[in-house]
Amino acid sequence: MKNFLYLALGVAALASTGCKKDDSTQAITPAVSPKIALLVNKRWGLTALTSQQGSVIRDGYATLNTYEKDNYLRFNDDRTAELNEGPSKGSSADPQSYAGTWDLIGNDAKLLLTTPLFGSGAAGTPDILELTANRMVLRGTLIDGNGTSTTFTATLTTL
Repeated sequence: MKNFLYLALGVAALASTGCKKDDSTQAITPAVSPKIALLVNKRWGLTALTSQQGSVIRDGYATLNTYEKDNYLRFNDDRTAELNEGPSKGSSADPQSYAGTWDLIGNDAKLLLTTPLFGSGAAGTPDILELTANRMVLRGTLIDGNGTSTTFTATLTTL
């Protein structure tokens, strides 16, 4: 599950009693950005993953186990996220899913994703290179404890 990379709009309405509504007190529902509308309420599965360290490029997707390739991310309207193990798991003792949160930041150019597996570091804020109704491409940089930088590119498609 750790190899798998990438994974509150609800407005409370107060009901009032009375004979006539006062239009000046109506709740204003914020507009949903087009990117959010493309992202939410879908299962996103990883279909490609590359990493680059210096001039060396590796196919990270090829190194994933079969049970990791069926994992998926789901982004909900309320800014919660689910990283799900999918139909197969590496160990029956592993949880089926991990909860997290998400948001779009930087004028909707970056995906902020926080789960217990990702934390909130560089891996949790990749750039959104492409986002359509059924394809998302993310790029981010990881820096290990030795200061070595690795850039990853992840392609996810809707399942």
